[in-house]
Amino acid sequence: MIVDEISKFIINLDYDGIPETAIEKAKICFLDFLGVTNRGFLENSVQIALKSIEEIFSFNITLNNSNNTDNIGNIIYSDNSTNIDNSININNINNNNNTNSINNKKSSIIGDGYSNISISGFINGISAHTLELDDGHRFAQIHPGSVVFPTAIAISEANNIDGKKFLEAVVCGYEVAIVLGMLANPQHRNQGFHTSGTVGTFAAGAVVAKLLDLDLEKTINTLGLCGTQSSGLLESDHKGTMGKHLHIGNAVYSGILSGFLAKNGFTGGRIYY
Repeated sequence: MIVDEISKFIINLDYDGIPETAIEKAKICFLDFLGVTNRGFLENSVQIALKSIEEIFSFNITLNNSNNTDNIGNIIYSDNSTNIDNSININNINNNNNTNSINNKKSSIIGDGYSNISISGFINGISAHTLELDDGHRFAQIHPGSVVFPTAIAISEANNIDGKKFLEAVVCGYEVAIVLGMLANPQHRNQGFHTSGTVGTFAAGAVVAKLLDLDLEKTINTLGLCGTQSSGLLESDHKGTMGKHLHIGNAVYSGILSGFLAKNGFTGGRIYY
C-alpha cells in the first residue's frame, strides 16, 4: 500500500542524500515563511484564535487519584481518599533539574511569545496562511510551507533538534505534501476539498514522524491517524471566511497529535490512498 511506501521514504530519507539545490530551496522557503507568518500574526483571524485558545485553556483540570506527574499545562492533582489537600499546580513545580519534562517543551509563536508544541504549531499555521502569500505547488495544488514549517519549528525548538535534522524533516514534509497532492488532484479539489488542509495533515504527520525518529509501524500509524483527522472544505474559501486559515492550523495540530499518539502506541488505519 502507498502508506507503507511513504512511511519507508520518511524513515530512510537522510540529509546527506538530499541534493544541495533542494536544501538551498528549503532555506529560501523558510525565509519566505518567516516573513509572511510574522506579518500574518497581526491579522484578525490569528488574534481571534489566540483569544479563543486563552479562553479554552485558562483553567485548571483536576484529576483524582493520579500517580502520573509528567503532564502538560495547568493541571491540578488531588487525592480524594484523604482529607488532606494534595493539590499541586504543575506550573509551580520547579523543573530546572528535569530538562526532559514536558513542561519545558516550549516553542515560539512567531510574532509574539511562546506556548506548548501543539498550540504554537496551530497558531503559526494560521498566521502562515492568513495573508494568502504562503508558497504553493501548482500541480499538487497545495501550500506546503504553511503546514510543514510550523510543525517542524514546534517539534525542533521544543526538543533542541539541530538545523540539519530540521531541514531533513522539512524536505521530507514537502515531498510528502507534493506527491500526495499530485496523486489526489485535480479530482480532490474539484470535489470541493482544500488540499492544504487535507493532504497538509499527512505532510505535518510526516514531519513529526521524522523528527521523533519513529519506526516503520509507528510512522504508518501516524499517517493513519492523520488520515482520519484530515479535513478542509473549499466552501470556506469561496465564502471568504477565516475557516480556510483554520484548515492550516488544524492540519499542523492534527499532524502533531497523530505523531505523539503513534509514538505512545496509538494505532491508525492504512487505506487512505
